[in-house]
Amino acid sequence: MKKVSLLLSLLFLLNMAHSYAGGARVKVCIGRPAPTHVVVVKPDRPGPDFIWIEGHYDWSPRLNRYVWVEGHWKRV
Repeated sequence: MKKVSLLLSLLFLLNMAHSYAGGARVKVCIGRPAPTHVVVVKPDRPGPDFIWIEGHYDWSPRLNRYVWVEGHWKRV
């Protein structure tokens, strides 16, 4: 009877240790850094009431990476 009780206790402790060790998981995803320099040729201004919005990198959750957003003229 002692052997069965000892075996059950040991199995219980092993099961608890396994559950505890596998209970917490952490995942860290780091994307590649954006390129440092982009050469942009700004097109002619379409009119006096437009301003130039510089291009920039923005995070795309769908692609899971940074993507380049082109610069553009915006009417003010």
